[in-house]
Amino acid sequence: MNTTALIPVDYENGFAHPKERELYVAWWEELAPYIINTIQETKRAGWLIIPTRDMHPEWHISFVTSFVWKEPLTDALKSWKDPSAKNFITYEEVQDWTEENNGLSKTATFSVEELKVYLEIAGTQAMWPEHCRTDSSSSQYFWWIEGLWFDYEIKKWFKPNEECYSGFGWVEMIQNIPLAKLLKNLWVQTVQILWLATDYCIKATSLDAIKNGFNVKLLTKWIAGVDPTTTVKALEEMRQAWVKIIE
Repeated sequence: MNTTALIPVDYENGFAHPKERELYVAWWEELAPYIINTIQETKRAGWLIIPTRDMHPEWHISFVTSFVWKEPLTDALKSWKDPSAKNFITYEEVQDWTEENNGLSKTATFSVEELKVYLEIAGTQAMWPEHCRTDSSSSQYFWWIEGLWFDYEIKKWFKPNEECYSGFGWVEMIQNIPLAKLLKNLWVQTVQILWLATDYCIKATSLDAIKNGFNVKLLTKWIAGVDPTTTVKALEEMRQAWVKIIE
């Protein structure tokens, strides 16, 4: 009986394709051989393979284009600058916003009230360039593994007014079954999580897997982060939560 599942996180053109590069994660090329080899070994071992796939509607709450006076977090990182308030939106910042007086762009598809409700829970939202839009080429799997590999698929279909980094979060469920329940129905006890990005979707998916009672393994050569500083913090947070991190 298989007790392990492999969860590749967001292996998509928007993060890796040399032409798309909407939200390019540095050093992904170094991971590709490990990813392909791991997928092939996993299939030979008979483990389940369940990838997640980032799919955003247009003018999503995480897109910098949904706001005025904001800048993409990636611009700061590319310039080796410390992120500033312009790279994030916070609950404190929007508390006094009204429908008539606010910092939303005219194209935003969510209301000020929806933004406040979301940020009251989330606290902070990073400002990302547009990426992995639904039905666009950027949300397609990178061609090296397209059609190669999976048993099930988790599509992270986001509401315009909510972000979800985790494969266990607000997603399109498989046969109306959440990922945690699916894994338990299939007697999975351990998940190995890989790909992108260590400090966001990898961290969120790993921590949610722990919360749902699974053993979690990460091999550092399988993963890459957006920002070196937050990547180090994410790895420590995952260690503290009993994620097994193998150097």
